Amino acid sequence: MIKLCGLKNCDGCKKALRWCRDHGIEAEIHDLRRDGISEAQIQSWLNAVGVDGLINRRGTTWRQLPDNLRAQVEDPKTAASVIAAHVALIKRPVVEAGGQIFVGFSDDLKAQLA
Repeated sequence: MIKLCGLKNCDGCKKALRWCRDHGIEAEIHDLRRDGISEAQIQSWLNAVGVDGLINRRGTTWRQLPDNLRAQVEDPKTAASVIAAHVALIKRPVVEAGGQIFVGFSDDLKAQLA
């Protein structure tokens, strides 16, 4: 079973879930807003992929984030708490599969899962 962490109305998350089902891969979506996410879990993702790998700097949430919070996202000591408060900052989906963390649902990831 793989876990797709994102938002239930996110097109990328929906496509990833549909692809998994079409290929016989058991998967579930963990909706970050509805189901929540702990700072500890976010920190483990940050440790695995780094701030640049996890944060969507092209999205509306990032663009509307005040400068002081943007600076806190760049600080490893405060990043997880800011991200937990603004889960839409996270690139989606975050895929937990086989003890590994992947961000996005790339062709390379599909090849590994298939």
